[in-house]
This record gives sequence, structure tokens and C-alpha cells, in this order.
Amino acid sequence: MDALSNKTVMETMNYQSPIRALKYSQNSKLAAMCENSRIIIFDVKNSYSPIKTLDYDFPNNNYFSLDFSLDGKLLANISTNANTITVWETDNFTLNYKLDLTGQLISKLQFAPNNKDLVLLTATSKLLFYWIGLGEIYEFKTAPNLHEFECVDFEIN
Repeated sequence: MDALSNKTVMETMNYQSPIRALKYSQNSKLAAMCENSRIIIFDVKNSYSPIKTLDYDFPNNNYFSLDFSLDGKLLANISTNANTITVWETDNFTLNYKLDLTGQLISKLQFAPNNKDLVLLTATSKLLFYWIGLGEIYEFKTAPNLHEFECVDFEIN
């Protein structure tokens, strides 16, 4: 959709299962879409041609979140019962990192602008801050009780 002219520029394939999340890389080269049991990666500049399908354990029907790092080199997503985070390298979509957060229920994730930090929101309104480096993902801060009411979303600018 061209926002200025309000005209459809391109339509992609139709999907019979619900599209749970859609995210574009900052450089607009790739788009990632979650559907029932997979993430489909599209080459935006090549008429949205599918270039990779990542099969994985989807969380429950309430939590779907994925994000590209700002440099476009990594793609992170919530996986396996919403308590595991997987991080994929986008050159060939190999699994680089897997973070098991058993006991937590993750509802959203987002990369920080430095391309190395991941911010996670739990279903209990905690923000968890993680750093990616040296072959692992390290926890470095938790911010509990962000608001007197439930926190269901956040955005990093």
C-alpha cells in the first residue's frame, strides 16, 4: 500500500492460517511473518519472494513476537510455550542463540538500537534486559512492577 496515494502497490500470497506477526528489517530487505508453526522470510526487493521457512515450536495462541536487529543481521522470536527465545543469523538463517526462560512467560521482545541487547516483556509486566555476546545471551537487568496496572506493550525509540 502506498500511503500517499492510498493505492495497493503489491499483493502477496494468501494464507489460510492466521498471520500472527509481521516485521520488516530496518533496511527493508527482509520481512518475517509468523503463522501457525513457522516463520516465513520474504525478500522484499524481489517481489516478496519467500526465501526461507523456519519451522519451530510456536508458543501458545496468545504470544507471538519477532524482531530484526537494527543492522538486519539477527532475527529473534518467541518460541516453545512462550518461554524460549531463539535468535537467528539472517545471512543463512542458522540458529545462533537459544535462551531458555522456564518459569517466565514472554509476551513481547525487541532489539535495542545497539543490535546486542534484547528487551523482553513478561506476562507479569516485568521487563527483562539481555545482552548478546561471546556466544551466549546474558541477563543483565530486570525491571519489575513497571506500572501499578498491567503492562502489555512497550516500544524502544
